[in-house]
Amino acid sequence: LDLEERAAAPELVLVELEYRHVPLSHSRERNPGVPAPQEGVDCSGHMNRAVGLLARFSRTVSEVATDDEILPVLAAALVEHVGAAGSAVVRVVGDEARIVASKNLPPAFDRWSLDADELGDELGPRFLETAKGDFASAHVLPMISHRNLFGAAVCLFRAGAEPAEAQIELAHALVDLAAVALGHLAQIDQLRRAHDDLRQAQRTLVQAEKLRALGQMAGGVAHDLMNILNPL
Repeated sequence: LDLEERAAAPELVLVELEYRHVPLSHSRERNPGVPAPQEGVDCSGHMNRAVGLLARFSRTVSEVATDDEILPVLAAALVEHVGAAGSAVVRVVGDEARIVASKNLPPAFDRWSLDADELGDELGPRFLETAKGDFASAHVLPMISHRNLFGAAVCLFRAGAEPAEAQIELAHALVDLAAVALGHLAQIDQLRRAHDDLRQAQRTLVQAEKLRALGQMAGGVAHDLMNILNPL
């Protein structure tokens, strides 16, 4: 599924998970905190909960007005629903990549920043290096929509609590929905700026027409005065 399809129908993401990977109740070997699936157990409850989560998250991010509201919601969802021990959303600000939203990060990240050119494969290792052993693994999820990179979300996990594939897929789905919402906000902002530019151009044109009319009127008055004064 592409990003637009995931955003339009979040339940398809879970169908994709079911057929491409594993059920949400993954084995203890990959995630000791999740019970192993048993024969005859209906996993539809897990699917329904995940679908409900994606639907609620989609509604939440579609109702907010700025990206400053979307990103904290995403960071919280990666911890509360995906099971990450900590999370962060990184965006490029000027020449630096900075954390703009986070959940459960240690104080070492308070002034964390990275050169914008290093925003890529180096992001995960740099997070683990800064954490100094608080986390064992980092999963970097790029936020891409309409071919634009809006940043990256980082899910951090502790030792012995490595995520199952389904958890990572759920994280991808949440990040994709957030990226689509950011893309829509960017388009709205672009349209708003274009509208403001058009209004400014209209005001300039109206002002120019007023000045032209005033000039014509002044020329006419001057011509009439000259006609009156010429005989004198």
